[in-house]
Amino acid sequence: MRPLRVGDLQALAQRPAGITNDSIFKQPTNRLAIQDYREVEAIIRYDSELKSLLYSKLMFIETAVKNIVLEEVLNFIQSEHINDMFIENIMCT
Repeated sequence: MRPLRVGDLQALAQRPAGITNDSIFKQPTNRLAIQDYREVEAIIRYDSELKSLLYSKLMFIETAVKNIVLEEVLNFIQSEHINDMFIENIMCT
């Protein structure tokens, strides 16, 4: 079995945003030329490794954005307490 190459997944990488897997793979001309389960396993392994590379960085960014938003909300309501944020929201609605 040859190693999985980036070119093997080129059809997936080049599709426009908003196109679902169903709309790609229902057409026989768009299907990946997978010959046996080892290739499926290689794609799954590739996917898992890619996610593991990106996960910690994405979680760091997500946490940073949440903290910035929380800080700005607390500044806006002029408080240092998270509970005040909820009380302010209830009173505003």
